[in-house]
Amino acid sequence: GIDRFGEYYREYAVQIQVVQGQTTDNAHSVYLHLLATGGLVLFIPYIVLLGYITYIGFNALVNSSGEAKLRTGGIFGIWVGTLAVNIVAIDNIGVAVWFWITGGVLVSVSSKTNQAKETKSIQQNLAFPWPTVASALSITIALVITTPAVVSSHSSFILKNNSNNLSATSFVKELNNQVSGSQNNIHNLVVLNDIALRQGEIEVSLKISKRIREIDPRSFYGQYLPAIAYDAISSPKEAIEFREKLLELDPWGNANMIQLIKDYLAINDRANANLIAVRIKRNYPGSQADIDASALLVG
Repeated sequence: GIDRFGEYYREYAVQIQVVQGQTTDNAHSVYLHLLATGGLVLFIPYIVLLGYITYIGFNALVNSSGEAKLRTGGIFGIWVGTLAVNIVAIDNIGVAVWFWITGGVLVSVSSKTNQAKETKSIQQNLAFPWPTVASALSITIALVITTPAVVSSHSSFILKNNSNNLSATSFVKELNNQVSGSQNNIHNLVVLNDIALRQGEIEVSLKISKRIREIDPRSFYGQYLPAIAYDAISSPKEAIEFREKLLELDPWGNANMIQLIKDYLAINDRANANLIAVRIKRNYPGSQADIDASALLVG
């Protein structure tokens, strides 16, 4: 699913890593990421669009001359270079913005080249500027969709930085207000949950975690954050429920398994603690986690 790479990475990633436990929420390739998260339904139109822009750019380069050819060649070179970079690039804002700006400029330059060879452009014959209206409408729709998320993200950022300057009552009130306004924004709920935990607002944190799991039962943070919260208030029995779920979502996560051993031992469940230690040894024999697990059982 879209924006779901990170939720599956821990379970299926190769575990022979330079840094044990290293995670990511991106395939580190725009093409593979879109294919993995959007399937062929997203990948094929994306490739067709890139192919179309590349084709008209190349066509304009071949048919232009003089200064126009030099200008078109420079822009086309940037476009092709970015296409290549995207093979190993993370799909972040910086890459995306300049990528599509370059594509738009290339289309515009190509259009001017074609117009120079025609007595009249098809667009010049249009009685109504449909392309302009369509572009303006698309931008408006994009702003309407993204603005609430941007505003919520900015508000949580301000709250995080000013949390120590607010009274406990004011902080909780503002936190609850932002939670109410982000009921369907799972990313912002995770950020707000982290803020709540850092300020020791366990009750609010658990409420946010519950909403995260309602939106996405598979969410790693929907299980991880309540486990942290219950361990913080010395409630190992409650924490175990979530840490056992994390075993399914993150079967190689040593940090979770070490804490799970501690929680099992805290409720005198030595049998399950031993099973987790065996699992760590099987995953990473002789590692620091294996040594730490053995030490906990001996203690």
